[in-house]
Amino acid sequence: MNRINIFFQCVIFFFLVGCEKQDLCDDGYKPHESNGQTICIPDYVGINPQNSKFGNMYYHEKYGIIVFSDGIWKNENNQIIENPNK
Repeated sequence: MNRINIFFQCVIFFFLVGCEKQDLCDDGYKPHESNGQTICIPDYVGINPQNSKFGNMYYHEKYGIIVFSDGIWKNENNQIIENPNK
């Protein structure tokens, strides 16, 4: 009886540990599904994209994914964002 109890306790423990949410991205990045794959997008923190090593795609808390192209910020729906710092 004692072995069965220990066995079930171990099963429950490993089930709970295995079900923990695992962050796919480091701090300062958000996961984003693109073409069936999850990629990590850097958070937008008032970055000047012309001087950035991260490319032109960022995660903005208010607008979601935003892209800097030809001097203009746009969201995923291709809508222009006048000032993402507001």
